[in-house]
Amino acid sequence: LKPAQELDWRPWFYEVKDEPHDGEPVSSFKGPPCLATRPNFPYAWLPLQSGELRVGLLVLTYVRPHYFLKEETHVLEMFANQCASALENTRITVELRLAYERQKELDRLKDQFIVTASHELRTPLTAVQGYVELLYEYNTSLSVETRANFISRASLGCDELTLLVENIMDASRVRIDGENVRLKPVSLHDSVIHVLEILEALTRREGRLIQVDIDPSIYVMSDDVRLRQILLNLVSNALKYSPVGSGIEITSEVYPLYMIVRIQDHGLGIPPDDQQRLFERFVRLERDMNSPTRGAGLGLYISKQLVEAMGGHIWIESTGCEGDGSVFAFSLRLHHVQQEESEEPGSQPDLS
Repeated sequence: LKPAQELDWRPWFYEVKDEPHDGEPVSSFKGPPCLATRPNFPYAWLPLQSGELRVGLLVLTYVRPHYFLKEETHVLEMFANQCASALENTRITVELRLAYERQKELDRLKDQFIVTASHELRTPLTAVQGYVELLYEYNTSLSVETRANFISRASLGCDELTLLVENIMDASRVRIDGENVRLKPVSLHDSVIHVLEILEALTRREGRLIQVDIDPSIYVMSDDVRLRQILLNLVSNALKYSPVGSGIEITSEVYPLYMIVRIQDHGLGIPPDDQQRLFERFVRLERDMNSPTRGAGLGLYISKQLVEAMGGHIWIESTGCEGDGSVFAFSLRLHHVQQEESEEPGSQPDLS
């Protein structure tokens, strides 16, 4: 049944006597237009409507000839109205229950996010506070080199705080678009080294060897702060989800129009079926939920948004087998330095 006309949404009470009329065209009797042929049994056609909302149809059929009394039709219409109200109340109850469950999940995620954010922010904040206190207490007795080193360490802690706060701010947005990034030529090598300096205390404490194979002459079109944010997320993930003491390799591949950065770890790997899900908000692997490793499931989501806002792509390469580890890779457009230098003002084209 596919009621499409207004007449389909009004009550019908069809009475049939003993005479057969199988297959008689619907035009020969008064009834709902959506019926293709005239039925050979009595029925009550009762639309279920709640206000302007059409919920469905209640059709009562009879196996013997039947005559509908006025009181009976009135009772059936009242029953249909009660059915419609019950269905609407059920729908509202189900929606309220789902909304309540979503709210409970949001509260849980909010609590988890606050705990994770506090934990993540405390580490660089402690470093900055420590170096500032050392400078305040021993400033006059420190050598110029030591003082400069302390200031540099405190500055790196401030940089890490900035990137972490950017993560928190970006997580509050549903989507990051191109208006939030400012593309310019950025040295990929310098960005990687900057992030590794931020993570130096952690990598030394865990005895990590991080190998970097990136040509210093590579420049990409990106937002420098956002690029460091992406690298910090991916390298931090590699450190977080791989064994202490294992190495990490950061390499690049250069193509005519773009380049690819690969960050290889030697952890448990990621099953292929879960790889795309990890780029959604608040998603973590089930095996990591009960591990001591903290995480809110935002780093990869934000990295994906930022990479795509800068015109690139991000993906995971992993077999999911323990020991094989994972590769987090992303691409960005290349900036051709030589071409720009040849087009500087005052340079003359070669017309020979």
